[in-house]
Amino acid sequence: MRNPEIDAVYEECSKICDSKNNDYADKDDFYKNFRLVEAIGLPMWVGIVIRFLDKFSRLTGFVKRWITTGKLHVEHECIEDTFLDAINYLALGLVTYRKWKDDSQFLVACETDNNDANKSSIYSMKQMVTIRDE
Repeated sequence: MRNPEIDAVYEECSKICDSKNNDYADKDDFYKNFRLVEAIGLPMWVGIVIRFLDKFSRLTGFVKRWITTGKLHVEHECIEDTFLDAINYLALGLVTYRKWKDDSQFLVACETDNNDANKSSIYSMKQMVTIRDE
């Protein structure tokens, strides 16, 4: 059973993502701006997780502000924008993680602490950077 309210949120997120692609990426590379973290040796999905954590931190600030003052207002972003951006970062993170995981150059495996098969941990990313630099 589909939830039309959730579908509406996904549609809204999709429109925002398209709009931001016009601002930050190009038609040949939707991930152009996210690739910048690769220059410092991190996979793109890690950079996206960091950006998501900024949104999570902002949401935490909204909650703390609401608990202490009863207000959700901040000067430069509303809570709804933060939720929508967080959803988009999670979707982008998942897509880029899957691309990274399926890429044949990342064959070094490492057990993760969550028992997910065929998934690499940050430890194995350090190994991969070392291997790629050799």
